[in-house]
Amino acid sequence: NTTPGKWLIRARTQFARVLIESTDDSINDIAFKSGFKNTAHFVKVFKDFYGMPPLQYRLRRASVAQGGRLIGV
Repeated sequence: NTTPGKWLIRARTQFARVLIESTDDSINDIAFKSGFKNTAHFVKVFKDFYGMPPLQYRLRRASVAQGGRLIGV
């Protein structure tokens, strides 16, 4: 069981992940499009779910898609 608030945060974060993976929108724009009113809070929540900040997540996904590795990221 989960509370409605936690469910909403998870849904917003998952939607943000889809936007990060499928658009070139800025992290700030993605935060707002996903329903977060504060980018810093969005970054913290995203990191809690995915283990890294959204920009780092995007960079790693791009690197993997190109078959490369990012050093130090």
